[in-house]
Amino acid sequence: MNPMHSILVMIFSNLHPRPYFPIVLLEPAELKQDIAHELFHVIQNQYMACYSIGIRLIDSRKWWIDATADYAAARIAWPQDDAVQKQTFKLKPYYLEGRLTYFSENKMDRFYRHQYQTSAFVDFLVNQVGVNFKEMWEYTANPSWGDIQDALDPLDKFLKSKKTSFVGIELTEGLREKYLQFAEFFLFDQNSPIPDSDTVPDGALNKKTELSSSKKKDVWEVKLDPYYTAKVWELSVSPELGNSVILNVSFDSSSTNLPYIGIGVGSGFEWVRIYKLEGFKRTSATEAYVTTIDAKDEKSAEVEMSPWDGLYVLAINPYGSWLNLKLNANLSIPTLEIQRPFSESEKGVPETEYRFSVIKSDIPDDAEYEWDFGDGETADGESVTHKFESEGDYAVGVQATGSGGSAENETDIEIVPPSVEIQKPFILQTEKGAPETPYFFSVIKSGIPDDAAYEWSFGDGGTEKGEEVIHKFAQEGAYTLRVRASWSGGSAESETVIGIEAVDVTICPVKELSGANVCGACEEDACEFVTTCAMPNAKGKFEWSFGDGGTATYDNVKDGTLVKHHYSSEGTYTVSVAIKLPGFRGEGHGQIRISECPPPPPPESSASNPGDIEWTVPDDE
Repeated sequence: MNPMHSILVMIFSNLHPRPYFPIVLLEPAELKQDIAHELFHVIQNQYMACYSIGIRLIDSRKWWIDATADYAAARIAWPQDDAVQKQTFKLKPYYLEGRLTYFSENKMDRFYRHQYQTSAFVDFLVNQVGVNFKEMWEYTANPSWGDIQDALDPLDKFLKSKKTSFVGIELTEGLREKYLQFAEFFLFDQNSPIPDSDTVPDGALNKKTELSSSKKKDVWEVKLDPYYTAKVWELSVSPELGNSVILNVSFDSSSTNLPYIGIGVGSGFEWVRIYKLEGFKRTSATEAYVTTIDAKDEKSAEVEMSPWDGLYVLAINPYGSWLNLKLNANLSIPTLEIQRPFSESEKGVPETEYRFSVIKSDIPDDAEYEWDFGDGETADGESVTHKFESEGDYAVGVQATGSGGSAENETDIEIVPPSVEIQKPFILQTEKGAPETPYFFSVIKSGIPDDAAYEWSFGDGGTEKGEEVIHKFAQEGAYTLRVRASWSGGSAESETVIGIEAVDVTICPVKELSGANVCGACEEDACEFVTTCAMPNAKGKFEWSFGDGGTATYDNVKDGTLVKHHYSSEGTYTVSVAIKLPGFRGEGHGQIRISECPPPPPPESSASNPGDIEWTVPDDE
C-alpha cells in the first residue's frame, strides 16, 4: 500500500468526532492539531512495529501515546501557532485528581479524554525541566521486554538517568519527583496550564475551609487513586481574627495508610506539602512552598496566617494502590498582654524603676520579645525593667516573634508627680468617730515606691509609723491628720480633718407600751427591742442587759435586729446595750414597765446569731 495512502487513512479514521454534524467541521487550529496528532501516531507506530507490536495492542501505553502525540502536534508541528498551543495545553482544573495513566473516550466520564490533557505534563518535562523530547520518546518506545506493556517504568528510568534542572537546581530524580513538581507548577505557578485564573480555582480544590473564632478546627479525609494523582485542600482564616494567627496542620496517623518507601533523595517520599499564597495570588511553587509533613517523622507543621493568605495542603499518591489520608487543621490565636507594674487606675512617678512582663497564650517558647517604652528606649526579653525620666503619657508596647508567627500589644502608662491620700476608716453617715474607739487608717498612693516610709500625726499629740496604722482619740473634737511618705529621691504628704463625738443609741420597744396591761402589749408575753444607730447595714457585736439579771450577746448581726426577752415578774426595768461595730463603739439605755404578767412559757433553745428572723432569748445565759 502506498505509504501516503496509509497516512491519510489513519488521519481521517482517527479525527476527533463532533457529535453535532455528520460531517466533521473543525476550526483551523483544531484541524491543524488533529492532522499533526495523527501524523505523529504514524511515527509512533513505526517505533512499535520494530517490536512487532501495534499501537492499539498496548492498552497500558495509550495515555502516553496520545499525550506525546498532542505535545508533538503543538510544539513540533506548529511551534509558532499560539491557537494550537492554547487548545492543546488548556487543562481542566480538576485534572490532577485523575490518574496520570488514565485513558477514556467515554463522554459521560468526568475524565473524558484525560490522556490528551496529559500532553501538558509532557510539555512541563520538556520546557520546564529541560528533558530532550526525542531522547525521552525513543527511550520509552524502545524499552526492555520487561517494560513493554507499561510506559511508567521506562519513563522513570529515563528521568533518573538524566540530570535535569527545575527552578535553577540540578537534580537526578525520577517520575515521582517530576510529577510532584508538575502538580506544584499546575496549582501555584502563574504560568500554570489552568487557563484564565491568577488564583487556584475552586474546581481544582478537593476541599475548601475557612477557620474562625467559632470554627477553630477541621478535618480532611481524602482518598487518592493510584498511579500519580493529587488532591489539594485550601485553608483560610476569617478577617475577624486580625492580622496574625497560627495554623497547625497534622497527620492523623491512626486513619492514614502510608507505604513509607524511601526513593530518590532524602529519607523518603514527601507525601504532603504545604504552600502559602499571599493574597491568594499564584506566583511560583518555589515562593509558595512552606514545608513538608509526613506520617513518620515530621507529623505536623505550624504556619503563620493572615486573612489575606491562602494555605494549601497538597497530597500526592505516586504508587499503585489507593491512599487514604486524614489530616487535621487547628487554629491557634496568639494573644499577648502586658503585665503592668501597677493597675490601670494607678500612676507611676519619674525616676522609679518598674518591671514589665508578658501574659501570653498560644505563643511558642522560642519567641523573642521586643519592648518599646514610648520614650525612645527599648529592651528585649519576656520580663524587663524600665525607668521613666520625666512626667507624661507613654505608650508601652511589646512584640513577640517566634517560629510561625508574631503577636503584639501595648498599654498606656501615665507618669505624674507622686501623691498620697489618707483613707478614712469611718462608715457612719456623719463620717464622725467616737471617743476611746480604735480606728484603722491607711493610704491611697500613686507613684509611691514600695519601699517608702510613712509617718503619721493625728492632731492630738499622737504619732505612728507605717502604711497602715491604728489610733484611738481620747476626747471629742476636730483633729487634723497628716501623713508623709518618704523614699530615696522624693516625698509626698497629705492631710484631712475628722470629727470625734459621742453617738447616742436609742433603745425602744417595737410596740408602744402604756397603761396597766403592759405584758399584754408584748407579743406572746415577750417584749421586743431594737437598736437605732443610723447604721442599718453594719454588722457587729451586741451585748444586752435586760435589768432583771437576764443578758444576751449576739455576734455578727445587723443594727436594727429585733431582740426578745420575757420578764417573770412585774416592775420597772432598765435595759442597756453595748454595741461594737466596725469603726464604732457605743452604749444605749432605756426603761420598760412590766405588770400583771402571767406565768412564763416553757424555755426555748437560745440562738447565737439571729440574723433577720425572729428568735427567743432565755431568761439567763
